[in-house]
Amino acid sequence: MKPFAELSYSGQVKRLLRLAQSALLNYNIDKSRLVCLAHGENTTFKVELGSDKLSETLEKTDFWYVLRIYRPGKHDFASIHSELLWLLSLQNKTDLAVAQPVSASDGSLFVMAEAVGVPEARYCTLFRWLPGRFLDAGLSPKAIMLMGIFLAQLHQYSQQFIVPKGFVRPQIDEERLFGTFPTSLPIESTLLVSQSNQAVLEASAKKIRSSMQYLRQHREFFGLIHGDLHYGNCKFYKGKIQVFDFDDCGWSYYLYDLAVTLYYFRNRSEYPVWRTVLLESYQEICSLPKQNESCLDALIAARRLHLLRHLLQRQDNPKLRALTPKFIDSSVEELNKFLNQ
Repeated sequence: MKPFAELSYSGQVKRLLRLAQSALLNYNIDKSRLVCLAHGENTTFKVELGSDKLSETLEKTDFWYVLRIYRPGKHDFASIHSELLWLLSLQNKTDLAVAQPVSASDGSLFVMAEAVGVPEARYCTLFRWLPGRFLDAGLSPKAIMLMGIFLAQLHQYSQQFIVPKGFVRPQIDEERLFGTFPTSLPIESTLLVSQSNQAVLEASAKKIRSSMQYLRQHREFFGLIHGDLHYGNCKFYKGKIQVFDFDDCGWSYYLYDLAVTLYYFRNRSEYPVWRTVLLESYQEICSLPKQNESCLDALIAARRLHLLRHLLQRQDNPKLRALTPKFIDSSVEELNKFLNQ
């Protein structure tokens, strides 16, 4: 049998499909239609259960779920359990619409599954399907406003959240975001980045650290964040935003959550207006540090460095491997602009 790491993208997905089917047995689901939604950082499958119980109060989406298969080595048992506890707390104690974990038949919040051809057992979680639609080309000031309000309410609750015993989520700091180039990368990955490009990455990291030093002096703007709120991780349904994929949640500067959201439409013509809308809607509920504009720009650059580092560390994934050369070039170009600001 061909080693998993040498398979094509579709080949890896096919093997993980078998693992997904094995995981679902822990939820007493043995007959379902599985559709791969993504195979990148983690692997997710849409789980469709057929039902003859549709009515005015039950729709077909009520019988849909999302199964997440975690990338091995990213999170341990305590970290995954903590993510799900945070989601349950948000669900039970706020009006925020977030992904709802589904317990396995034995009551556990997640399971371990394995399959022939996948070299290690993997943690898996099942979530209820969130209805609604994605907005990308259809993004509007109203949608941006809802994202700003959501983040403010999330951060507001973060200040009140009573951390349970054994709760473990990562610190999203300089080391986790970009580390030290190039020594924080696998040796084979450093060969993909020329020495001149490495110099740009190192200079950018140095400038970002300077801004983060200011934020470290203002711990009132620090807490548990989503870590990855962009238009691919939220849906809009009946005038409300619904947010999922808390896999990157952790302890960090609240401003980083805003920077992540801004990063994904920074090159659009509407960016100046949308940036204002996001920050103003956020500040209707929560305040921001005085130097928020310069710190935001630094954290947007940190996001770029983080994504580049992630690609360089994930050369085991065929799709991500193919994206890497072009992403290196565009990252260096963008970070050069940041350095010249």
